[in-house]
Amino acid sequence: PPPPPPPPAASFEAAKKLTAAGDYDAAIDAWTTLLEEAVAAHGETGAETAALYYRYGDALLRKAEESDQLFGGEEGDDKGAAEEAPPPAAGNSLAAGNSLSAAADDTDGEDDADDAAAAPDKEALAEDIQIAFEVLEVARTVFEATPGDEARKGLADCWLRLGDLDKMNGRFDTSVESYEKCLALRTQLHGAATREVADVHWCLAFALECRAADKDCEDARAKRDAALDHYVACQAALEAVLGGLAPGDAARAGIADVLGDLGETISDARERKKQEAARAAAAPAPA
Repeated sequence: PPPPPPPPAASFEAAKKLTAAGDYDAAIDAWTTLLEEAVAAHGETGAETAALYYRYGDALLRKAEESDQLFGGEEGDDKGAAEEAPPPAAGNSLAAGNSLSAAADDTDGEDDADDAAAAPDKEALAEDIQIAFEVLEVARTVFEATPGDEARKGLADCWLRLGDLDKMNGRFDTSVESYEKCLALRTQLHGAATREVADVHWCLAFALECRAADKDCEDARAKRDAALDHYVACQAALEAVLGGLAPGDAARAGIADVLGDLGETISDARERKKQEAARAAAAPAPA
């Protein structure tokens, strides 16, 4: 079958601008309207709906990520690894903490009032996350059934955001699996030395470090080693991207900053790996 036609340009672009501007409630409303129109015209799983399911789920997840940072990332448990990682990619840095926490000792009554006020927001956050998962899964299914590179690009984007969602919920093993599927697709579609692939290497490294920091992780050392490999691959890809930019390109400064932070992370990880190897070599042999 022929590839699906693009979504309605004007309305689609307007919804994209709302999402990019961080006006997530308005963006969600816009994507909902576009999706309902597409479903009415083409059916719930028509190829024309895939991009709209994805955009709707992405906007919901962006809103949830913003709210999760407001609550201090309480839904996940990746703070330990996050303290050692630079923040080159959106969606992977955690809030430093609630700026209102200094006032939390005033009175017990105020604490109780704050908790009561936050409860509905946390319920809304959980609902947004669940809906985001459901629509991203529909988008993934439709993209998988649609031929062509554009659909494969959409499928890779779905796997990336599903990985982000699981990471936010502390399901790091599942997050890693989703990122690996995204990485395979993006490497095939874009090549290894691209920003698209570098971003996924960063996400994978971050998720692996988060899983290694879990107390129940049985192969933490192996996961930290794998994270280091992905940081190095991310560095190589970004260096290639930087080398291909013109001297006056505005993107150079941002990528150079990311590479500086990434270099420190890699250096620290290599030193830690060296120390772990020395401790293992010095340990007495089991009886």
